Order: sequence, then C-alpha cells, then structure tokens
Amino acid sequence: MPKSSHKQIPEIPMRIRLLELAQRVPLFLSQNNQTYVACPTATPIYSEDFFTWLVCLGEKRLGYFPSPHHVAFVVRSLDAQAHGAKNKESVHTRIAKLAPKTYQIDLGTDDHQVINITGKQWQPSQHFDAYFERSENTEPSPTTEPTKLTLANCFEQIFETSPENSDKLALWLAEALLPDQKPPILVITGKAREAAIEILRQLIDPVLQPIIYTPHSYRELNQMALENQVLAFSFTGDLSPKFIKTINDLHEGTRIRLKQCSKIRPKLGANVQRPVLIATKMPLEISPNQITIEINTAHQTGLGKVFFALMDLVVQIVGQPEREKVLRALAEPSQSAPFQSNETPDSNSS
Repeated sequence: MPKSSHKQIPEIPMRIRLLELAQRVPLFLSQNNQTYVACPTATPIYSEDFFTWLVCLGEKRLGYFPSPHHVAFVVRSLDAQAHGAKNKESVHTRIAKLAPKTYQIDLGTDDHQVINITGKQWQPSQHFDAYFERSENTEPSPTTEPTKLTLANCFEQIFETSPENSDKLALWLAEALLPDQKPPILVITGKAREAAIEILRQLIDPVLQPIIYTPHSYRELNQMALENQVLAFSFTGDLSPKFIKTINDLHEGTRIRLKQCSKIRPKLGANVQRPVLIATKMPLEISPNQITIEINTAHQTGLGKVFFALMDLVVQIVGQPEREKVLRALAEPSQSAPFQSNETPDSNSS
C-alpha cells in the first residue's frame, strides 16, 4: 500500500507546553539583574513561590504535575530569555515612587489592592503601576477601621505617651514609609520597647524579618542591613563604639554602601534606603541624628486605625516638604478621601 501523504504531527513535549504557558506572563530583569516574572506580583524565578506557581499551572492547564526536571528546564529557559531581552524594571517590596509626589503602596491583600498617594490625597486602586515583590510571610496591612483621628492621637492611645512624643513618632513613621525620606535613627527604651518597634516595623514593611536581637558581630549587622532584610534591632547589653559607628554609618550612607557593594555582589539591592529602628534597655547616643523615646505600654488593639491616619499624614508630607509645618499640622483634622473597598472589612483583613 502506498504511504499516506499526511504527515503525522509529533506530540509537543510537556515541558515545552509548560514553557509556552509560563512565557505568557511578563518577564523582566530587576535593576540588579535578577530575573522576575509577574504572576501577578513580582516573583524571582529562582524561588519556591515560582516553583509552586509552575506546578499549579501545569496541573490546572495541562493536567499533570511537572517534574523537577521540567521545572528546572522552564526556569533556565526563562532566565536565558530575560537576560537576552535585557528588559529591566524596578522591583519594590512595599512602596514605590512613580513620579515626583506620586507613590503607590502594596497592601499585601489577596486581591492585590494598592493605595495611590499624591500630595493632595490617597485613594485605593486595583491597578499596579509598579512591580511589588512579596514573600511567604507577607501579611496584609490593617485597613479595617477608618478613623478621623490623627496618627499622633492614635499613638497617644496605643503607647500612652505624651503628645510631644506621639507627634515625633507619627512624623518618624510617615517619613520612614517613604523611600526618598531620611528619618532619624529611632531609639526606643522602656518596658514595652520591643512591642513598640514591632508595631512600627509591621506598619513600615510587614515583609521584612522581625526584630533581630544583638547581632554576633558588627559584620553581621552590616550584612543584614546591606541585604535589606531587617530594619529593627534590639540590644540587651552595652554597645561598643564600633557597633555604634557601624549603625550610624549604615544610617547615613546606606545608599552609597549598597551601590558599591552591589558591584561585587549583584544580588544586593542598590536603590533602597531603610530607616533604622532600635530597642535598647538604656538610652544610647548612637548618632547626632536620632530620636530617643521611652515607651512603657503598647496596646495591640486599635492598630487598624493607624493605617488610615498614617496615609493622611503621608499625604501631608508629600505635599508639604517643610518638616516644621507638617509637625504643626499633626493636630489638624485630615481632608483626605476615606478608604473604600469592594470587600467587607472581615474579608479585607484576612
């Protein structure tokens, strides 16, 4: 019998089909040449989160569980494609500056809601204008209790501190949230010092590690700051002059040190300025540019109100560059738009 004139179409290997699906999401390099995909937040391709995403994609769209070899093939292929295209994007962990006096904050919610901030108002949105990276321990921001109180008033209730110290804490926190501000080193003493800095740390960036207790050496402290892993430290004993100098150097020259270090170790971020938050048993003169506040009480209740008041104060700072005028405005009621969400308060806080 004559051979059929129809050519048999070879079956496409599963790993190629998986690669074709994975290529449909945005693929790019970060500023330090690390490969990311947006699915939907920015995820490094060499991470467990992306491996899990690939496995779920194969199960849902192709009906099979990709083997480790197939996952490795897709990851290597995407990495090569990203470096070949050389399409670079900035990756942020919490807040991004989009333009002068224009910022966007990732709320960490399952529906990927963000807050758009200008010098006039803040508004919720479902549209990402920047790439945000999350980690497995990312928690959503506490946005369930709108309030008409100022941030300083909230801190008076939570920390039971004086109006003057509440104003200082409020301004420090709002400045610490903005990536282009350089707040002083905040040193907190008192019985509730660790609870207080944990509250502040979560409001600045819930992605970062919890408090780091007394690093073993100044090199460890230096490395933690360079890798942008933590911003809150707790010291139980006396700090040596070398430790104090290292902390002060990190605060004053983080951006320059990161830029220099990133030339040697590309995975280190080169464009991030982090505040420094320290808890100590006794007051310490760490830097000429520091604030020392004693806090003996820290209530966890009412934290949901802080976020709304924090957004109001951030708007004032963005719109008013003079620090003294912002301090005077702390006691004035806000004119910012209230937070609106399509979800119920309970679902938004989960």
